[in-house]
Amino acid sequence: MEEMMGSTTRKTWAKKAATLAVLPAAVLGVTGCGEQSVYEAGVDLEDPDAGFIAGDEESDNSLDSGPYDEVYDQSFWDELTIYFGEEVTLSAQVKEPLDPRAFTIAGMDDTTVNPLLVIHEGEVEQLEPGQALIINGTVHEYLDIEMVEEELGVDLDNTVYEQWENDPYLLATSVKADAASAP
Repeated sequence: MEEMMGSTTRKTWAKKAATLAVLPAAVLGVTGCGEQSVYEAGVDLEDPDAGFIAGDEESDNSLDSGPYDEVYDQSFWDELTIYFGEEVTLSAQVKEPLDPRAFTIAGMDDTTVNPLLVIHEGEVEQLEPGQALIINGTVHEYLDIEMVEEELGVDLDNTVYEQWENDPYLLATSVKADAASAP
């Protein structure tokens, strides 16, 4: 009888193992019927965005794949965190020149958007408050004066920048007068 019990247990275990082995294939087969699978083979399932198949590209829900290239306004400021580490192009007005390398910007047409610090890799000549600019650069989450000094290989005047420390800023690679906004 003991031999029979061992044999029955082995048979039961074998049936359960076979069922468990077939079950994932059956589930995957059902999800493939009539719909596109969200995850594809070889995708890291721990990454929540891995294997995501975007919907129709013409849909209003499609993902924005390009950098920001518009006017500096409240909408940009409200969504600033999504641009951290991204290169953007902003049309803005000089709010206040701070030194030959830095200035703050405001939105166009007297908007009430918060000022944003812009630090240029080189020196920027003769900026005037209200001057319209087109600025290309990378949005940074917070200003760390020592880190910027090291990156640019310069010694910044801490008294000019300390009020902006830990605030977001734009490290500009290009600053040009906005000819379209000139009188």
